[in-house]
Amino acid sequence: ITCPLGRFCQYRLTLETADTGQTPVIREVAVSHVVPNLAPRVLSVTAARGDKNKPGRFNITYKAEDDNNDTLIYKIEFRKLGRLNWIKLEDEFEKTKFEWDTRTIEDGRYEVRVTAGDERSNTTTTKLAGSRISDPFVIDNTAPVITDSKLKTQDSKLTLTLEIKDVFSAIGKVSYTVDSNEDWIAALPDDMVYDTTTEFFTIQIEGLDPGEHVIATKIADDLENTVYKTFLVNM
Repeated sequence: ITCPLGRFCQYRLTLETADTGQTPVIREVAVSHVVPNLAPRVLSVTAARGDKNKPGRFNITYKAEDDNNDTLIYKIEFRKLGRLNWIKLEDEFEKTKFEWDTRTIEDGRYEVRVTAGDERSNTTTTKLAGSRISDPFVIDNTAPVITDSKLKTQDSKLTLTLEIKDVFSAIGKVSYTVDSNEDWIAALPDDMVYDTTTEFFTIQIEGLDPGEHVIATKIADDLENTVYKTFLVNM
């Protein structure tokens, strides 16, 4: 049937008979129709850091719907911001949550694209797909680095100054210990606030006996990426 798009389609029946004593009667009308396939819609895509006990793990979650109630499968892709091409992470995936080990890629700002397809419920000519891209997010699996350090001794007093930097995350915690003591001592930045990707520290240790000592530092960013650095000093 060819007719304009609309909520209703009208038709007319013209009934004829050669018997003037009989009137044709319509007892039933049946209309068969097929609903056109509609593309799935991906409503949301979220990428967030997962369990702290699983370093580098991100959970990619997404929500999609299909007005035809078709069975949906998903393709997950990622790319680093500034690059054009998408890299396939998973294909023909049936679940709406994917755990991604981001330690397999370089640090940086990324986005994820999820495509929902309804080919499981359609033919190759009627299948359709819809996709959505997540907001950009940061992948940072690298600990901060000490870009400058100085040791100064005077009598039984030691002064250790540090400049610490991280590319993507703010410095989160710095602590130290002397001669492999199990009790770590927290240190504060010189400006008294952990709030930037570059921080300066002045650590003063008093009462050291003459001879060699080992000063160990533990440095972490906001995401708990941690590095250890030791300094050997002779008082």
